[in-house]
Amino acid sequence: MTSLTAKFSGTDTSTLAIVHTSLKSVLAVFVGGLVGSAARIGITLCAGQINDYWWPYPTLVINLVGSFAMGYLVARGMPSLPAWMRLGVTTGFLGAFTTLSAISLDVAVPIVRHGFGPLVVMGTYAIGSIIMGLVSAIAGLRLGARRSATP
Repeated sequence: MTSLTAKFSGTDTSTLAIVHTSLKSVLAVFVGGLVGSAARIGITLCAGQINDYWWPYPTLVINLVGSFAMGYLVARGMPSLPAWMRLGVTTGFLGAFTTLSAISLDVAVPIVRHGFGPLVVMGTYAIGSIIMGLVSAIAGLRLGARRSATP
């Protein structure tokens, strides 16, 4: 039985390089996701207990800031960072920091608790979050592109 090192120690090291690169990307996304999730819940808890506010302001602010940051960083291209680290920041941190599931839960809980009465208000929140998130991402993309064009 040959060891993994012996198996990959032949002249073809491309497979080992692919595995190494993939592993770095997966670990970067994992760590970024861990930190992004912790940041999201930390901000939510700092804003007040989950049942203390009638409008999900923390989720809205998190999604707007995250959408802007994602647009800005993607437009900048983050050329000084290796690809695996860019994945950790965008897919990992910002993907976990901003999430549609948080909006969905914020809309669903009042409807489950109070019936369809809050549907109009919470539906407006959901649609508004998506539209404002899109505007934030566009603003981030434009600002990031402008910043990367200046020396």
